[in-house]
Amino acid sequence: MVRVRTKAIRSLLLTALLLASMGCEGVITGARGDSVATGGSGGTGGAGGTGLPRGEVPSPFSCDQAQTPRELPLRRLARAEYLNTLRAFVRAALPQAGNTALTSMDTVLSQVPQDSVVKYGGETHGGFTRLDQTMQQAMVDATYAASVAFAQQATRPAARLTELMGACATDTSTTNDASCLATLVDKLGPLAVRHALTPEDRAFFIETAGTTPVSPDAVADVLTVMTASPGFLYELESGAAALDTNLYALDPYELASRLSYHFWQSPPDTALWAAAASGALLQDTEYRAQVARLVADPRADAMVDDFFLQWFRLSELGSLTSRVGTPQYDAFAGANVPSPQLRAAMFDDVLSAVRWNLHHDASLDALLTDARQFARSPELATLYEAPAWDGTSEPGPLPAARAGLLTRTAFLANDSANTRPVMKGLRIRNALLCDAIPPPPGNLMVTTPELAADATTRQVVANLTEQPGSSCLGCHRSLNPLGYVSEGFDALGRVRTHQQLFDLAGTPTAAPAVDTKAVALIEYDDDRVFDDVTAVSQRLAQSRRFDSCFARQYFRYSFRRAEDLTADACALRTLDEAARAGSLQGALSATAFLPGFKSRRITP
Repeated sequence: MVRVRTKAIRSLLLTALLLASMGCEGVITGARGDSVATGGSGGTGGAGGTGLPRGEVPSPFSCDQAQTPRELPLRRLARAEYLNTLRAFVRAALPQAGNTALTSMDTVLSQVPQDSVVKYGGETHGGFTRLDQTMQQAMVDATYAASVAFAQQATRPAARLTELMGACATDTSTTNDASCLATLVDKLGPLAVRHALTPEDRAFFIETAGTTPVSPDAVADVLTVMTASPGFLYELESGAAALDTNLYALDPYELASRLSYHFWQSPPDTALWAAAASGALLQDTEYRAQVARLVADPRADAMVDDFFLQWFRLSELGSLTSRVGTPQYDAFAGANVPSPQLRAAMFDDVLSAVRWNLHHDASLDALLTDARQFARSPELATLYEAPAWDGTSEPGPLPAARAGLLTRTAFLANDSANTRPVMKGLRIRNALLCDAIPPPPGNLMVTTPELAADATTRQVVANLTEQPGSSCLGCHRSLNPLGYVSEGFDALGRVRTHQQLFDLAGTPTAAPAVDTKAVALIEYDDDRVFDDVTAVSQRLAQSRRFDSCFARQYFRYSFRRAEDLTADACALRTLDEAARAGSLQGALSATAFLPGFKSRRITP
C-alpha cells in the first residue's frame, strides 16, 4: 500500500487549483465594428464591388504599442496535455515496462475529466475546451489516483523497482540506498517540474522517502508527489530577466514548455530540452529553428486538429444516426443511410484538408477554396461521388459542384431529413467571421422547421423568421442568407437542384427547385447577390474577415483567455498579418513570436 500522506498532497493540489480558478471573459464585436471595404468579384450573379484591392486592405486591429496586455492566469494542463505528460514520464521512468504499466492504468486514466467548453461574454455558441481553468474536485481525485496507480506500477514487483532505480534498489546493501534515491530524483525530478532541479526541489523529493529511501512504499511516495505536484499539473512560470515594470522574460525552460505544450500538447522532447539547458533557446536563430521544427513535425497535427475542430465547431454536428429507422428519414437517405462512423469521417475530411494545406505550404485562405477530395471513408466518398482518397497520394478533385471548405459535408449535414439554413448561417457568421450574435428574445418560442408538403426549407424558414416588423428579422437578415447559399446540398451534403419532400410515412410529396441566390452580407454594407456557397467562399477568401477572425480565435487558443481589442490589438494585428501574408504554417507559428508568448507579467 502506498503510504503517501493523502491529506497533505490533496491540500497541496487544492491550493494550486484555487489559485487557478480565475475566469476570463471577453466580448466579440460585430462586423459593423471592424468591417472594411474590400474589392474583388462577388457572386456571378451580383453587382461588382468597390474598395481597395485585396493586398491593400488595412487590418481591422489598431495597434497601440503603449497598451499593456493583461497577465495570463496560472494554467492547468488540459486533459490531453496532462495525459501526454504522464505517459512521457512513465516511459522515461520505465523504458522497458512503461507501455505495459500504462496499459494497466487505462481504467484510471479514463477517469480524468474532459475539459469543459468555455464561452465568452455575450456569446452563446463556440468556445475552446483548452480554456477551462475551473477547479474540479473530479480532476483532483483523478490525477491523484493516476499518480498512485503509476507509483504502484513502478515499484512492484521487485523487477520493476530494479528497472526504475537500478540494482542498488534491490541489492542487500544499505550503504548505497541514499545515493540510489538521489540518482532517481536527479533523473526524474527535472521531468516532473519541467525545469532544472533547484537544491530545494531536490531536497524536498528526497526527504519525501524518509528513512527508507529504496523501500517500495517510500519510492512510491516520491513518485506520487512528483506527478501530483503543482509543477507537474500546471505550467508554472516565474520569469527570469525583468523586461519592464512587473514584466519578465520567460527563462529557457519555461519557454521550452510554452512552445512544446502549445504546438505538441506534450512536454519538451530531448532536442528542445537540450536547447533550454544550454541557453541556446534564448538566441533568436535557435528559437526560430525550434519553432519551425515543432510546427512542421507531425506531432503538431494534434494541436492543429484540436484548434480547427473547435474553431470550425465540427463537434456541433449530430450523430447523423438519430433518425435512422424512421420512414421519413430512411426515404430521404435512400441508399446512403449513414453509419455510426460517418460523422468521424466528415471531421477527418475537413481536418485532412487543413493538414494537407499546412504541410504543403498553402495559405489559410486556401482552405476556403480548396477543391480537392480528402474523404478516406468510402461511405463519405460516395456522398462526394468521387473515389476514396488513400491518405498519402495527391488528392483528386471534388466534383465541379463543390469547391472549398463550405461545401464539405461537415458544414452541410445534420441529423434530420431537412437542411438547417439558420444554423449553417450562424456557423459562418459567428464562428468564421467572429460576428457576435445576440441570443433570441426570452419570450420567443424557438422551433426547428420540419419538412413541408410542398415548400422548400428556404421558403419555410423565410416565412417563420423574415416577416416585416418581426423581432426576428434583424438577426435573421444576416444569418439566413449565409445558409441559403448552400441549399444546393441536402442534409447529408449531397448535391441537389430540387428538394425532394416526404411526409412522415416516407411518401414523396413534391420536389420544388431550390434557390441558392442571396445577399450574403459578408460586409454589412455589401448588397451584392451571390449565386451559391462557392461564390461566397471565394468572397470570404478575398476579404480580410476570415483572416482577422482566425487571429482572434487563435489568440484565444494560444493564450487561453479572451482577447482585449485594445490591449491585445498589436498581437491580434500580428496574427492577422501573418494569416494574410503567408502560409498556414507561418500563421500558426506567428503566435510564438508575440511578446506575450515569451514573457509573463506579474501583477503586484
